[in-house]
Amino acid sequence: MKYQLLFLLALALASCGQKNDKKETIVTKNQTAVITDSLRNYSTSIVTEDDFLNAKNNYKDLTLYDTASYRKINGKIKLPIKDKQKRFAVFNDTLVDSDSEDVRQYVYVGQFDKIGLYIVGGSFWEHFECYLVNKITGRQTTIWNDPMTSPKDKYIANLSMQYGLEGVPNGLQVWKVVNDGNEGFIIQKYFEIDQQIWAPEDFAWETEDTLVLKVFPVQMYWSKNGQMDASDYYYMRIRII
Repeated sequence: MKYQLLFLLALALASCGQKNDKKETIVTKNQTAVITDSLRNYSTSIVTEDDFLNAKNNYKDLTLYDTASYRKINGKIKLPIKDKQKRFAVFNDTLVDSDSEDVRQYVYVGQFDKIGLYIVGGSFWEHFECYLVNKITGRQTTIWNDPMTSPKDKYIANLSMQYGLEGVPNGLQVWKVVNDGNEGFIIQKYFEIDQQIWAPEDFAWETEDTLVLKVFPVQMYWSKNGQMDASDYYYMRIRII
């Protein structure tokens, strides 16, 4: 009941003053509540561990891990782009092997070759984020964590960082892949879930429009000092509307 009340309070505050015309089912491990919010373009439901494992086993990772193609030289990653003026998207390490809070270090992860996006990870003092770099324009989109595309490249999803750090987002981002002609494929944020009811551990695309998350209750995490048991996790299906 406590988790349900927290959900309803958070959602009531978020939707205050908005026109409501879409129903959404919000779930915790033990409770289900139906709310209405015109801005929601996803729904959630509880599923089983078998659903999650089936999604994991059936998903084919479309990332091209060609890290040998773009090696870091003298702390610099140079990714070629088609823009004749820029020519390269450049990521420079700074203050590596130091205790400075301004340290930053980058790694080339790979690319979504079909939709023309490089993937770069950036590590900072107490933070990590990723960048999706358009191979035509060099435009960079910052996302919370490592991305995975849906089976037919319609969407890209990523979780937040591992839970426990203060002041960082907690949840899920989903991006829509759009063909923009001269700029090739660009991505637009479709929705973002940032809350303090559950924390994500893992996820997998199930279909082109659904993904399954392995999560645990935030309140339980703190009451157990982060020492989670297997029975503490539950599984959520996110259906994109």
